[in-house]
Amino acid sequence: MHSLLLLTPDYILFYLITLLWLGEFLLYPSRREKDSYRERQSYYLILLGILSSISLSLFTAGQEIGVLEGLLGTMAHYAGLFSYSGGIFLRYWGTRALGRHFTRDVQVIPGQELVSAGPYRHLRHPLYLGLFLLTLGVPLFYRSLPGMAYATLVMGASLNHRMSLEEKAMEDVLGEPYRIWKKKRYRFIPGLY
Repeated sequence: MHSLLLLTPDYILFYLITLLWLGEFLLYPSRREKDSYRERQSYYLILLGILSSISLSLFTAGQEIGVLEGLLGTMAHYAGLFSYSGGIFLRYWGTRALGRHFTRDVQVIPGQELVSAGPYRHLRHPLYLGLFLLTLGVPLFYRSLPGMAYATLVMGASLNHRMSLEEKAMEDVLGEPYRIWKKKRYRFIPGLY
């Protein structure tokens, strides 16, 4: 059985990023406004996807089931650390750019301003991209092939669903200004989608 808890520099960095991820809930609590459109169910689906993906990755890595070995495993490990770091960076950068408009559920207030600063200059959903990178970073870091496949499929589908809900709500409430705003930005992956 493979040890999942080590005190090497790469693992220490991984643990620190994990603390930053958990700390996001304390530093950036969700703000709720009255008289707004709200959708919260997709938040729980995403949370379930994150937790099940991490659990599967840790289990399969600990049991050495579908674990990448050799150079490919080393590359996956460091790609995971890069993905994890990039994900937390995007989460904090995007949340800071949203400021008082940040919530953990889909919430649109009539007349709210559209944020075009920070990562929102180029992306419509940098927080979801950050979440995807964080979630995918775990199985990559632990070299778990089943975890990578599961995280990609489950998080990809649940985040795509959430983005669709959010964009529809924004269009319904904000109308043409939002449609113009979104045409100038990639949805999720810079340069591709």
